[in-house]
Amino acid sequence: MLPSLPAASKFTLAVLLVGTWHGNVSSTSVEGGVTEATLSPVSAPARNEAIASEGWTTLILDGGTKRQTVMVRNDADETEVFASIAEGGREAGMTEPQIADVTAKWKLVEIWDNPRGVLSEQVQEGSLSLLTSIEHKRSTTSWNDQDKFDTKKIFLPTQYSTSSLSGDSSARACAMNDDHKKMLTHVDVWEGASKTMPRIFCGIFTHRKNHFTKVKAIKETWAVNCDGFVAFSDAADPDLHTFQIEHEGPEEYGNMWQKSRAIWKYINFHYKNDFDWFLLGGDDLFVIVENLRKYLLSDEIMHAAGGGINGGPNPMYLGRRLRPFNDDEWIFNSGGASYVLNQASVGLLASYLDEDACQPHKKTSWEDVMVAMCLKKNGVVAFDTRDASGRERFHPYTPAVHFGYRTPMRPEDRLVSGIVVGDWYIGMAIDLIFGLEGCSSDSLSFHYVDEDLMRRLYHLVYSCGKDPADAVVQAPHLQLQQSRAGGQEEIERK
Repeated sequence: MLPSLPAASKFTLAVLLVGTWHGNVSSTSVEGGVTEATLSPVSAPARNEAIASEGWTTLILDGGTKRQTVMVRNDADETEVFASIAEGGREAGMTEPQIADVTAKWKLVEIWDNPRGVLSEQVQEGSLSLLTSIEHKRSTTSWNDQDKFDTKKIFLPTQYSTSSLSGDSSARACAMNDDHKKMLTHVDVWEGASKTMPRIFCGIFTHRKNHFTKVKAIKETWAVNCDGFVAFSDAADPDLHTFQIEHEGPEEYGNMWQKSRAIWKYINFHYKNDFDWFLLGGDDLFVIVENLRKYLLSDEIMHAAGGGINGGPNPMYLGRRLRPFNDDEWIFNSGGASYVLNQASVGLLASYLDEDACQPHKKTSWEDVMVAMCLKKNGVVAFDTRDASGRERFHPYTPAVHFGYRTPMRPEDRLVSGIVVGDWYIGMAIDLIFGLEGCSSDSLSFHYVDEDLMRRLYHLVYSCGKDPADAVVQAPHLQLQQSRAGGQEEIERK
């Protein structure tokens, strides 16, 4: 898990991993090649110590009444590390949130401070047998080995183009006065939006199991409001126009960083000059693209970016900022709420993705943290995207969750509108404001949206409050018609 670093460096990492709940190092000593630390917590529920020695990291977990020692190999994968921490923490009488906090800190600091990552380091030493020949090719060749995918294919009709949206479903969606509706009633859709102003590329992560559920729902709803769209998947689906992106390592959630690296390299190689701004998120993302256009054309963003042409010359990194450990040095944008880069940032990020500092061979699910780390090492930090009233535009949960969630007094209070709100949200949120007061009227993204809710939210945004005869199932400024010319299906935009 940990790289081969000198004892003192390894100690520093271990201390951060298990000892920085709210604490600090009060004393250190080096004797016989073993570095020890005693942590003095400020308001921690448990006292933690870390000892690092050659080949192993020893974690001493203190639950207050009992201590448990956990030995972790420095080359162990994170699954093994997390299992060891969980088992040891329970033996020590630590609560599940405390255990989760330790594992989260382990993962974050290992990502942030590890200059290369174990696999990368071994490859640098010449042990290429650790990579299959295909994986080695993927990690070392330029990304012109995959042809350019048409970003407008998603708009083309197929045999599966029959929409699940209808007047009846609109009426049902609008009739239910739940917290989703209460939240979105206060969100305004910018009526001045126009296609290609600015040029917005939208991309999502997905996999074949979600093609005919979540991807189909996105295709029927907000994707058509982007200027280009690609669903990056593990399979090319001609019926839904998904694209199979090649990447290093297995196709699994725990390897999202490699998929993200491949996507950004592919975007940079094929699309960078075709669009001004680039949005990336998961297949459970809902976006109000009109409000994204409004924000990107605002004086605030135009000034920060240094202009509007090609998204401006200054690299920009937009999204919902999260701050682990209440430390500004750790700020990253939530991948769930989506994050947005301009041309300058895409080019910068892609040019450094293979550098050791950006850990090009690391296997982790925290692609959003990795992107932030790589950009930060090159001078780009997450921009504060709150509106003038301090309200957020990008949201890591559904509208109903953000409407109803409050600081939980009991564990069961974390369940809001069918979703368990993670402890990380309270711990990492910056100046968190609950309810309507915390959500901008220009809100533009929500997360954890399944296919049914995707369609309902689209109705709530674009149909509810209108005369049923005038309600539309697509954005008011974008009406798609299907025509045939010379046997070719085309899309006409009005």
